Amino acid sequence: MLVLRREIGASVLIGPECEIELLVSGIRLEQAELCARYRNTEGRISGELASGKYSRDELLQLGHDISCTVLAIKDQKVTLGFRARAGYQIHRREIWERIHPND
Repeated sequence: MLVLRREIGASVLIGPECEIELLVSGIRLEQAELCARYRNTEGRISGELASGKYSRDELLQLGHDISCTVLAIKDQKVTLGFRARAGYQIHRREIWERIHPND
């Protein structure tokens, strides 16, 4: 499991070509508002996969091969645990942008 801590407005890119973006859109009390969206080959949002409010230990299934669990919510940040099939990439958006500056 890969564990990442994210704040409101931060996102994670997931998939063989990072075609799924998981955005932390809000945090209230003990729930994180998450929005999973598809990205096209140019990196633009092309559709919504899932969205909702998730509490600690709740699982968000992102297709057959990717899952995300809310591990903790504290200090306006959410700790997320990711599981994905071998060969899938999982990057914080800011890291993806450094690896692929022209995408």
